[in-house]
Amino acid sequence: NAISWGFYVILAAPLMQKYNPFKLLKWTFGIGAIFVLPFGYEQLMAVDFNSFTPKAWFAFWFVLLFATYLAYYVHTAVLKHISPAISGVYVYFQPVVAAIISILVGVDSFSITKLISALIIFVGVYLTGKRK
Repeated sequence: NAISWGFYVILAAPLMQKYNPFKLLKWTFGIGAIFVLPFGYEQLMAVDFNSFTPKAWFAFWFVLLFATYLAYYVHTAVLKHISPAISGVYVYFQPVVAAIISILVGVDSFSITKLISALIIFVGVYLTGKRK
């Protein structure tokens, strides 16, 4: 995943100068689906969509539209204004933000391991951004 994300960021940055984020993501997700579908087709067909409750459908569409598409859209649009290297640094903050949100909404608990992990991320980002 990290390798493919790195390739995406590097390849998307110059394409953003030529195409808008919507068009770029249309092609990105379309081509990605072609490569993923052979590996996930069996699992996709095993899902009983008829058994989804309204809450499950809401969660499904929320993850699809907001957590996936909107996140990629914003990131792709931002690549027009910042370098892939700077963009990559901010990606490291995602687990910290996710942990904080999950603790705040009560689906996870604080631990010393999470604190140490967050500190390691902050130190790594600081060292990466530090000018020589």
